[in-house]
This record gives sequence, C-alpha cells and structure tokens, in this order.
Amino acid sequence: MEVKELKPDSVKTTGQLIDTLLTQKVRPHIHSWLSHYKIDIDSFLLVAERRFNLDSLNHKDNPYYSDFTEEGVRYVPELRDYSPDKKRYVGLIEAMYPYLGEDGKYHFGGSDDSQPIRLVDTAEKRSVLISFRGINDFADAVFWIDDTTFALVGYSTIDEIFRYTLEIYDLEREQLARYELADENSQSFRSYILDDMLFRGIIIDN
Repeated sequence: MEVKELKPDSVKTTGQLIDTLLTQKVRPHIHSWLSHYKIDIDSFLLVAERRFNLDSLNHKDNPYYSDFTEEGVRYVPELRDYSPDKKRYVGLIEAMYPYLGEDGKYHFGGSDDSQPIRLVDTAEKRSVLISFRGINDFADAVFWIDDTTFALVGYSTIDEIFRYTLEIYDLEREQLARYELADENSQSFRSYILDDMLFRGIIIDN
C-alpha cells in the first residue's frame, strides 16, 4: 500500500539539497538512525513542501477523525515518542500494533500492511492522523527536534526505486517538508524500528 497522496493547501516540489542550517539542527537528533543505515543527511534532496491545518485534520467531518480519550493522556514511552515538554507525542510504535502480554511486557508479533500514524496533543486533547504509510513507504522512527518540530524517517520503494525518507513537521508553522535520498545499491537490511523496539523493552516474538 502506498502512502496517501498529499493534497495540501499548496505544494512546492524541488530537487535542491537539504539546507545546511537545517542539517546542523536535525542531525544530532536523528544520529542513531543515520548511523544504522550508514547514510549522510547532507545528501538528502528536498522533494516536496506543503502546508497542513491541524484544525481541519481534527474536524469531525474529516474521515480520519478520532475522538480524544483519556487513554491518550497515559504516559507510555514504550509505544509513544514524546516532545521534550511531554505535551505531544507521535504514536508510530502504536501503529505497528504491539500487544501487552500476560508477562506484563509489550510484544511485537508482526504488523499490518499499513501505518496510521497519529499526532496527539494532550494539552489540547486532540488526536489527528498526521501520516498514513504502507509497505511501499514505511516509517521506522520519530525524533523530536524541539517541542513543536519532529522528524518522521523511514524508506520508500515507490516506483521500484529505494529511497530513504526524512519528513520534517513544523507544528507551529503547520508546514511539512519531505526529503529523500535514493540508494541504487540498497540490499536487504534490518529495519531500525526493530532495534528501537528492543531498546524500549518490547519483545519481538518472531
């Protein structure tokens, strides 16, 4: 399943290299992901920019609207990536459908072919679908840069071309920039998210 087509207020598509000042800001936060795949953030190209509106995403007319529940307030670092101030989180691991075993630990037994990734604001009591991914455009980590900016990283095989992907979400300006790095020599590898799960104490069943 491919990533949902972006239908923004406005889109700008470019092929320019990622901005140097941005790499200096982002690199320390995503260093473990870059090191895992042995790639260089300076080689990423800006492929698209768009605006999004959190109020529209949270409107009840939105087909992906979800009521905020008190479960959303519960602090679960094993499954949720929190902003530094802990007011927001992205549920990427939750989108992989881990389960709580009888041993009281979270387990991962395999996921669906899609990733409905939600951004939750516990202060505003708002839960929005910020990205919908699939097996051809897979997200495998979230890194918060500051309280209102996070990076969603992964890889894509759309059009049978392997690309590493880096998306920067600026919640304050409600802007999203997507960067990609093509790798013609990519081979089979272990996804970063599996090692991240182990680090969080999640047991991988298979």
